[in-house]
Amino acid sequence: MASKEIGRSYFPSEDLPPVLKGEEGFCRTGSSFGAYFNIVCVVAGSGTLGIPYAFRLGGWVSVIFLVLSAVMSIYTGQLLMECIYSKPGERLLSYPEIGEAAFGNVGKHMVQFLHYITLLGVTCMYLVLIGKNMKEACEIIQFSGIGIREWVAIGGAAIIIPLILLRTLKEVAWLSLLGALATLYVVIITVVVSLKDIPRQLAMRGAPLNSSWKVINWSDLPSSLATISFSFGGNIIYPHVECSMRHPKQWTKVLAAAMATIAAMYGLIGIVAYYVYGDTVQSPIMMSLPKENEALSAMIIITVHIVLVLPITLCSFSLEAESKLGLGASSFNALTKFGIRSGIRIGTLAVLTVIAAFLPHFPELMSLIGAFSNCAVVFVIPIVCHLKLFGYKNRSFLEYVWILLVLAVASMGCFIGTVWAVRGLQDAVQKGSS
Repeated sequence: MASKEIGRSYFPSEDLPPVLKGEEGFCRTGSSFGAYFNIVCVVAGSGTLGIPYAFRLGGWVSVIFLVLSAVMSIYTGQLLMECIYSKPGERLLSYPEIGEAAFGNVGKHMVQFLHYITLLGVTCMYLVLIGKNMKEACEIIQFSGIGIREWVAIGGAAIIIPLILLRTLKEVAWLSLLGALATLYVVIITVVVSLKDIPRQLAMRGAPLNSSWKVINWSDLPSSLATISFSFGGNIIYPHVECSMRHPKQWTKVLAAAMATIAAMYGLIGIVAYYVYGDTVQSPIMMSLPKENEALSAMIIITVHIVLVLPITLCSFSLEAESKLGLGASSFNALTKFGIRSGIRIGTLAVLTVIAAFLPHFPELMSLIGAFSNCAVVFVIPIVCHLKLFGYKNRSFLEYVWILLVLAVASMGCFIGTVWAVRGLQDAVQKGSS
């Protein structure tokens, strides 16, 4: 059947109508640049802070892992979009609908669970990170009047306005631009401060910098690969990013450009930080930098970046909830749509903010669930659903080898990430009971 041949049904035509079947009023008016910045803003950011530590775990061979993970993410992002257009003449709306198209209700509910856990879990963990970053920044400047919980609440309040005013990811593009620039700023500041810190590092060690480097560290190699692969997770927003694009045929180019940009930023900060700090580099990298004004500003900027990312992740979740309620239907007037949309988004944000601020060990628990769901959502589900929807034939031997490699890396990342999360949860429980 023609509809089952790989890629045949992907993007029916270049001149797509403003509203596709099933999209309920979400118009394709966003630019490719906006989509590019959406991806860069969501995927980069907090991942930037952990890449140097991943290099410490794996050694210089981690550079190869970085490139491998970027290529894997481009590949699975392309497969995901082909699954979105698996039905001739129709575009599926969300990630869970892909699971339903491939495996029925069981697939829908399974993908929906993993998808929502990732979206909402990431939001909660970002809110906690806001609180911790700002608390540490206040301690550096010797201001201790506001605690972590209060900073979490402030962070939640800061995104209310953009969250309710920006209807789709097309309107969020300007936030993404600011978020991408914030990440770039953090990378540049970290690189500059690290290079300036070389004399101090030489004096402290009394030995050349290369004494603490490793070409390959076999014992922690799987952990390095898991950390790097986690840092390229962004599939959760891809369906909504592509849905906003005026020219969806440019999706592959946009995705490739975004991943290349992210890999370049990761590579720059990872190589320089590992070069300077070697086996003493910490995660996040800010903990290794001298407590100077530049490092403090980078900490504040990365917090601003997180505030800019949160409306994007929550917007993706809200768009799916709003679609189920039929907000694009003509029976709703503009005021009613705005009221329902605002209620959904404010309610979701309020619940997540309270959970992040008051539920003990919730971030560690969400890390445990996210370790499992992230690799599944980013790497496994697109491949498995694509094989089911388009068949196992008409694929080259090399593609089968590549699929097995991606699944092996995803499985390793899932296992290692889960082990790390369990240890983190155990440590948090022990500290809480001591």
